[in-house]
Amino acid sequence: MFKKIILLVLMFSLAGCSLSFMYNRAHWWADWYLDDFVDLTSAQQDRFDQQFKQWHQWHRSQQLPMYQAQFALVKQQFNQGVGEGGLNEAALLEHVNAFEKYWRDVLIYVAPELAQLAVSLSAEQKQQLISNIRKNNQEKQQEWDEQTDEEKHQNFIEKQVEQYQDWFGRLNKQQKQLIAQQSDLYVGTRGQWLQYQNDWLAAFEQALLASDVAKVSQLIARPYDLRSEVLQQNVMRNRGLYVKNTHKLMLGLTDKQQRHLLSELDDYESTFRKLHQDY
Repeated sequence: MFKKIILLVLMFSLAGCSLSFMYNRAHWWADWYLDDFVDLTSAQQDRFDQQFKQWHQWHRSQQLPMYQAQFALVKQQFNQGVGEGGLNEAALLEHVNAFEKYWRDVLIYVAPELAQLAVSLSAEQKQQLISNIRKNNQEKQQEWDEQTDEEKHQNFIEKQVEQYQDWFGRLNKQQKQLIAQQSDLYVGTRGQWLQYQNDWLAAFEQALLASDVAKVSQLIARPYDLRSEVLQQNVMRNRGLYVKNTHKLMLGLTDKQQRHLLSELDDYESTFRKLHQDY
């Protein structure tokens, strides 16, 4: 149930008109996702819709200005270069950490009311919710297990190339080779993430069936507390590598790629500004 609430943050994986369209219709996407996990009564749906409207208004008025400012700062630093005083490794890491904080802020904000809504479900609905989350986890595990190590590695490289091309535009052969070489440095964490999701579900199931509102709220607000120490260490290690590798790519961007990046940053900044002004 809680996972689609963070659509409000995940939406800026899109840009421009697509982002505006999705953001202004966030309640549609939330309802659509919710239907995959639990069937609500009309009264429960009305309660959820009213609560989501309040969450959405808060996010538009309080969070979007921070997103806009963050992208404006990235653009300003990039215009100053990618060395000292510009968008260097330290600055990139600060931006990555900032966006993670925004995600965590949303979870903290929605957790109390979302926990109340979850605990108010009937016994049958609670079982349905837990069963569907478990099924979703099992499907992801099966998909992962069916891949060979080589397929997993190639998929990782392809995803990285796609993500970088979203920001920089078309990459040349040398840049793609650099990404492939750098991919060997990352620690594989997919299996650890899947186990973490199962651990979270076990704790959520226990708290939900016991109608423990405080515990359910804590699990929604701070799910990352259940990460294993090894997973957390690997997350931080990979984050540092991602920043370092991104900076290496930025050092070799062509003029056309630099213009593409600036255009993307402009689009995000202006879109978040307009979405906030529509409040």
